[in-house]
Amino acid sequence: MKPAEKVSRVMGIIIGLMGVPAGPRVQAAELTGETSRNVRAATPTWSGGAAVGFLSNTPDGTAVALNLPADRFLHQNVSLGPLLQLGFTGDPTQIGFSGQGKYWIAIPETDNRAKVVQQAGLGSFTRIIFETIPRS
Repeated sequence: MKPAEKVSRVMGIIIGLMGVPAGPRVQAAELTGETSRNVRAATPTWSGGAAVGFLSNTPDGTAVALNLPADRFLHQNVSLGPLLQLGFTGDPTQIGFSGQGKYWIAIPETDNRAKVVQQAGLGSFTRIIFETIPRS
């Protein structure tokens, strides 16, 4: 089996698991007081975001990174979802896609507004080089 086929199967399993019914479902807490008090809900919820940072030890050195995660909460503290990472190191651009599992731990005395997140995932990345054509 080729590596691309393995990644496709793993991603299919992860995405398929997002639709599996879990026990009592809850809603993710947002950064508003009203939502953080109403954590429990009858349906699962999706949450998304964006982050900017740095990726080290890439084949082309340190890269400026843009992360675009999406999480489906199966429980108040457990979520699954995809993560798209874009890394910019000058000429080559690196694109990574992975499935992530996350466990959210509430920090005491923050009214559910701050959490520590443990995450693990499986995915792959590729490099795209944009070549410029000299004008004559």
